[in-house]
Amino acid sequence: MGEAHRSTYRHTWRAERLDQAADAYRRAAEAASAADPDRGPARAEGATGNPEAARLAAMAHHWRGVVYETGQRPRAARTAYEAALVRWRTLPDGGGALGRRTAERLADLARGR
Repeated sequence: MGEAHRSTYRHTWRAERLDQAADAYRRAAEAASAADPDRGPARAEGATGNPEAARLAAMAHHWRGVVYETGQRPRAARTAYEAALVRWRTLPDGGGALGRRTAERLADLARGR
C-alpha cells in the first residue's frame, strides 16, 4: 500500500499521498514486528526469532524514510532509517545491500545532504 501511495504522489504531486505512504509503511513495520515475538530487550542482541519478520519491518522502515526524504522531512527520515537499522542489525547479513543503503542514507542526512 505504501508503494502505491508513493507512486501516486509521483504522478499527482499531492503531499497527502506521502503522508498516506508513510502511514502505510509504518503500519507494515508494526505488523511485521508483531510477527517477531522475541524482538524485546530480553532477547540477545543481534538475535531475532523470526528473521523474515525482521527483514520486512526493516524494509518498511527504510521505505518510510525514503518517503520522508521525498517530503523534505529529514528528522522524520532519520528516525525511520534508525528504526530500520535496528531491525537490519538483527539479521545475520545485516540487511545486505538494502541495509547498507539505509546506513548510507542515514549518514547523508547526518551530513546535511
